[in-house]
Amino acid sequence: MRSRISSIIPLLPILLVTGCATQPANSSTPAQHATPSKAKKFSLPSGKKTKVQSDKKPTSSGPTVSIICDDGKSLSLPVVGIKATYGVSYATAPPVNPVNPLPPVHFNLPSNQVDALTAYWVNEGYKNQGTLFLGPNGWTPTSATVGADGSEQFTLHSPSDSHQNMTLADDGGCQACGIRDIGTYFPDQKQWASEKGYPPLSPPAFTSMSRINQNTMAYSLQSPNPGYETNGIAYMAQGENIFFGREEISLPTSQHSLETTILNFYTAYTVQ
Repeated sequence: MRSRISSIIPLLPILLVTGCATQPANSSTPAQHATPSKAKKFSLPSGKKTKVQSDKKPTSSGPTVSIICDDGKSLSLPVVGIKATYGVSYATAPPVNPVNPLPPVHFNLPSNQVDALTAYWVNEGYKNQGTLFLGPNGWTPTSATVGADGSEQFTLHSPSDSHQNMTLADDGGCQACGIRDIGTYFPDQKQWASEKGYPPLSPPAFTSMSRINQNTMAYSLQSPNPGYETNGIAYMAQGENIFFGREEISLPTSQHSLETTILNFYTAYTVQ
C-alpha cells in the first residue's frame, strides 16, 4: 500500500456526510454517480429502509481504532486482524493483530453505522505496518495474500449470504501489472498503456463509470444477483512510481449507504 496521509479527500460521488451525522432515512431518487464538476449523492431508492443489517459484531475486548469526525466527535470501531500468506519467508510469522495501538483516523463516519462496521487490518509483513479498511461486521476472510513485490489481495464474504462479498487489491511494485490495470479501469488511459507495451485486459462488465479526479474512478458492475449491487473504486498513480489499486463490494441494494461509507474510507484513507 502507499503511504498514508493525515487529511481526508472529499472526492467520492457517493454519500459524503458532514460530521458524524446519521444517514437520512429515505430518498426519493435512485442511486446516482456524480460528475467531477459537481458531486451528486448516492441515495437509496424510494421506499427502501436504511436499517443496517450486519453479521455478529466482534467483542470490544480486542484492538480498536478511534474515528475522529470533522466536528471533533470520536467514535470507536473494533479491529479484526486477518491472517495473510506472504511471498517471502519469515523466521517468525508476522503478527495477525497490530502490535501497537493504531493512531486515530480522521474520517466522517455516520454514527448510525458504527454498530454495523468493523475495521479489518492485514499485516503487510514489513515492520508491522498494515492495511486498514472497513467492512461489514463478522465477515469471513476468503483469502489474504501479500506478494514479494508488495502486491496485495484480500477477499471477504458474509458467512450468511454468499452474494455479499468484497475485494481489496493493489499491484504493489509490479509496474507491468499496474500499467495494464490502469488501462483497463481508466478508459482514457488505454492508449497510454498500450504505448507502454502492456495493453489493457478485457474490462469487467461496467454499468457506469465516473471519473472523480485525475487519479480516482468510481464504477458499478453488472450484478448477476437480483436485489444486489456491486460498486467499486479504482485508484492510480502514474510517473516514476506507477500504482494501481481497487476496492469492490457487493451488498443488497438496501445497504447502499453502508457500501458508500466503506468505499469512501478506502479512497480517503486506505489507498492514500
